[in-house]
Amino acid sequence: MPGLTQDSVDPLDSLESQIEELERRIIGDCDISEKDTPIVDSLIQSNNAIHSAISSHNTIKALFDRLDQLGKFLDPSFEDSLIDTACKKKVVLESEKELRQFLLQSKKLSELNSILSGEPFKKVPNLVEQLRKVSEETIRTQSDYDKLKIKVKDLSENYITAVKALSRSFYVFETQLSDAEDGDKVTKPIDD
Repeated sequence: MPGLTQDSVDPLDSLESQIEELERRIIGDCDISEKDTPIVDSLIQSNNAIHSAISSHNTIKALFDRLDQLGKFLDPSFEDSLIDTACKKKVVLESEKELRQFLLQSKKLSELNSILSGEPFKKVPNLVEQLRKVSEETIRTQSDYDKLKIKVKDLSENYITAVKALSRSFYVFETQLSDAEDGDKVTKPIDD
């Protein structure tokens, strides 16, 4: 920064400019709007989501709990006067099945990590605008549907009212026609 001395630069401004430069390198030259979640918040949310997913699975949780213990046993510089080498070998051999499962799970976790950090997930920030447009269109379509549903309901009520009125008219017409036909009949007087 020309004209400024080292003492006049605010450390927070310097840190913020470094973070912005890092974001530009990671995300690219796309516009970062105020709506976009900052990377730190996004990382915290991702960490919390992973932590909650892991904490709900007891086997994974137990595996992570034992990582430190396993690291101590596998560390060649680890010396414990209470446990001799033969005992350590025995512990490792007895936990061979668990170690093999851990190895398989680690490989699977590594594969899943490469899948989750793949190209499609890097495009997610760019797809936010498309998601917003689709959401708006869905809301607009739902609104149109609701209006059309009200119109159809009104039309069906009017149709039912018209059918009832026609039915009543036909009933009245039939009653009057029957009365007229009955009145035209000549009855013979009965001779006694």
